[in-house]
Amino acid sequence: KLQLEEISRRKKLEDVELQHSKQTTEWTEQEKYGRGRISGSFAWKQARQETGKQNESANDKGDNKSNATRSQRQVAGFDVEAFFPPLLEDGKVVFQLNPHPPTRHDGIVVSNTPCAVGEANSVSVVVVDERSFGCILQSKSFVSWSDLVDFVDSLPSERFVLMNGKIEIGNETKPEDFYKEIVIDRLGGWNGKDVAEKGVVYVGQVDAYPDWTFFSTLDNSEVFNGYEIEIQPVPDRSRVPANRLRMERASMPLRVAGRVPDAFMPLKTQLQASDREKRKAYTSFLEQQASGKWKRKAYCGYTSKANCPIYLLNSTSYPLQRVDGPAMEIVNHEDSWKTFISLPDPLVPTDDIGLEDSTLYSRSPPTYEVPLESSFFNSSFGANLLLNI
Repeated sequence: KLQLEEISRRKKLEDVELQHSKQTTEWTEQEKYGRGRISGSFAWKQARQETGKQNESANDKGDNKSNATRSQRQVAGFDVEAFFPPLLEDGKVVFQLNPHPPTRHDGIVVSNTPCAVGEANSVSVVVVDERSFGCILQSKSFVSWSDLVDFVDSLPSERFVLMNGKIEIGNETKPEDFYKEIVIDRLGGWNGKDVAEKGVVYVGQVDAYPDWTFFSTLDNSEVFNGYEIEIQPVPDRSRVPANRLRMERASMPLRVAGRVPDAFMPLKTQLQASDREKRKAYTSFLEQQASGKWKRKAYCGYTSKANCPIYLLNSTSYPLQRVDGPAMEIVNHEDSWKTFISLPDPLVPTDDIGLEDSTLYSRSPPTYEVPLESSFFNSSFGANLLLNI
């Protein structure tokens, strides 16, 4: 019985490693724009109305079912969307949009962090915080202009919005209306006359029209090789919330940027350190990295697990990959990777201190079932202890 349980446990852990490998493997050139989502592919097909009769039957069940179906048509996205890249020199934030990206995430880049979902035949949208300037709040791919417009209308004022991509005509609820003007009144500098037909590249703000706002269709030669804008925010520390580390359990970065140097904690000590000790070493290292009035730091979090070093995160670590499916059950009882990302305080739960030194997640001691005949065993106690020897 114990051997079977151990074999089952190992199989689930191997499934975790296989899933992570599939998630982090780059697509080939042929696959890059010819595939749907790796995970949630059925939902993605529903969004693109590729599930045949199921779409027709859903439409026959009245307005309520139609509204429910429409709400599911919306997006593809990352498991962990929020990410605060390290600030560039002098606190600058750089937005880059690439109509012909080398990889699917490179369609939108925020401060050297590729962050577009980049699904085929969709418009990728990235929302950046206006207070903690440079912090990526949301990243999604839309296959319907109506859903994209609804999403923008739900955003708070002054949020930064970046768009890149083109939606297929077949994705719209009413194809006959596809080539009409796409109206998004809340985006400054928006011109929706040709975007449905020609696609869009856009950088701007909600309910604002700063002078750096940029809009273009994809066929414009000006954006063929990409567009880049550098913004120097005006420091107003009274409005900027402090950053804290948020824990993402059973999550792994796309890449790591190194590990905490031995000067702050020797490698052998890192392998044996508790969560609390690792947090202290990372914090000390990050404080040493801070310099200048912008308190620039080259790293924005770390990841580790029991018997492993403290690996550092930077702009190449996004997006995070989260283990899901049947493997999660076993991961919750194993020493799994925990990733800590630096985010504005409002995005971190108040009870998230990132420390799990308690026995809550520790592995329970093994139990043994000993095949003994109880009457014989009990007869060996007391006066009978040596009787049968």
